[in-house]
Amino acid sequence: MLISLVDGSQLEQAEKLIDKNKRIFILGAGRSGLMARGFAMRLVHIGDTVYVIGETITPSIKAGDVLVSVSGSGKTGSVLNPSKKAKETGAVLISVTSDQHSPLGQIGDATIVVSVVRGESKEIAYKTAIACIKGGVKAIELTFTAPSADELIKQLNEEFANDS
Repeated sequence: MLISLVDGSQLEQAEKLIDKNKRIFILGAGRSGLMARGFAMRLVHIGDTVYVIGETITPSIKAGDVLVSVSGSGKTGSVLNPSKKAKETGAVLISVTSDQHSPLGQIGDATIVVSVVRGESKEIAYKTAIACIKGGVKAIELTFTAPSADELIKQLNEEFANDS
């Protein structure tokens, strides 16, 4: 799982900021937003009070609340701008991004850097996926925009069909 590529001290720092007595707000856009919503549901399952920003029933964020903002680039305006505003109101910010030097990565009270591997061609993407899998990564998210993406996915499935 890609979580094995995350610095454990970053997770510990973020964990210290999440308190069951505080309201937790989740923010993300696009694929990052979908992942963030899944995280929000997990927090609800363990008993936290959680709101997803953008939903009609989400209250205003206040000082002392926790905001978890997710943006791969760390520059997405619809995530960055509300994050800055939340910090100004006194909320605690946990940033999740692939670039710790991005604007979002720089303003977090805690920042979790998630590794992203990009390939410029089908061959590079394939070699990168193989290296990750052979290196012990148990799950990998592959996003393809190349015309031959289906072929690459089939090739990976065939190579690792018998692995559990």
